[in-house]
Amino acid sequence: NGNGKSLPAYFGKGTATAFCSNFIPIYQGASNATNQAGVLAVLAAHQSQLNQLASELSTLPKSIKTKATAAVNNAQAAIKANNPAKLSNGNGNGPAASVALYCGQNQ
Repeated sequence: NGNGKSLPAYFGKGTATAFCSNFIPIYQGASNATNQAGVLAVLAAHQSQLNQLASELSTLPKSIKTKATAAVNNAQAAIKANNPAKLSNGNGNGPAASVALYCGQNQ
């Protein structure tokens, strides 16, 4: 995966899903932000897409559903509280990074 670790078995399995079509633009925008306040601004700007993602969580396979649920819940909590501390620490090991792999996005 570029970090010396093997890609998970679920890598790219969701590429053609509606969930990933909504998730990847948000993930890319957040990944390009230079700080957590920037990430929060990206999330807030995509709140309707996050709501759509929340409605699609039940369609995901068990192998990724828990991490996807955590990623969406963290994003929604950060927006609601207007507090980027509700997000992971941005080290690439949070639930969103795992969901990105499911969607075929390898940092």
